[in-house]
Amino acid sequence: MLLTKPVTELTYDDVAALTASGEPEGILLDYKKMISGSEHDKAELAKDICAFANSQGGYLVIGVEETNGKPVHPPCGPGVE
Repeated sequence: MLLTKPVTELTYDDVAALTASGEPEGILLDYKKMISGSEHDKAELAKDICAFANSQGGYLVIGVEETNGKPVHPPCGPGVE
């Protein structure tokens, strides 16, 4: 279940449904718990964006932790401590 709405219409509930489904990372989807100011995070983010730009595009979902390529549910965000 990839996201089916335009990005401008996505809500927290849409992202929560994506993590609940267990949709794994792949060529069109990548999860990031957070983007810090570290050089490693900046380089990783640039690599992911370039990969999407040089292929079919995709979704970079920030605020979702992953383990072994699978999302951790619930996503970081409203009501999550």
